[in-house]
Amino acid sequence: MAELDAGRAGVCGLYSTGQRLLLHDFSSPLFEERLHLVVPVGSDMPEALAGPDGEPLAALRGMRLGVVRGWSYGDTLDAARAAGAFVAEEAGSEAQNMLKVAGGRLDGAIITREGAMWLQERLGLTRLVAVAPLPLAVLPVHLAFRRQAGQRELLRAFDAAIRDMRADGTYARIVERALDGQDGQ
Repeated sequence: MAELDAGRAGVCGLYSTGQRLLLHDFSSPLFEERLHLVVPVGSDMPEALAGPDGEPLAALRGMRLGVVRGWSYGDTLDAARAAGAFVAEEAGSEAQNMLKVAGGRLDGAIITREGAMWLQERLGLTRLVAVAPLPLAVLPVHLAFRRQAGQRELLRAFDAAIRDMRADGTYARIVERALDGQDGQ
């Protein structure tokens, strides 16, 4: 992010937030990530995220949730965190947060569905943590450059290439190969 903010690099896989839109140019959405709550096995899973009064993410109230230091989780979750809707405990990685959840040191963690499934298997946590069925947020990811870097033409060419790859099936094959084995548990 420091390289992006300095205009020396682009970042792929970035969420578009209100603050980032002020500084950066974004490609069209590349992929849609679903952020889920990962909890210890046996914990109560929220049946609904919003409260009866419509308060978004009310199910998280009072929970100690692992987040990755310096990451944005989109405008809605970032605002809920800032408002104290949940207690955010920062770690250096999603893996650290998963291990803390498995060890009972956190009520849960916010992790992409794909990342959670991969880490469950890789860290041997399939019997210790569960991924909530309802996403906390569904966010498109983009390629982004600092606006002053003047990369709008590159972003247009990138968008056109992705459109062509989607049209000929190449994009779907790449996504399927990248996510192979992450859906079945």
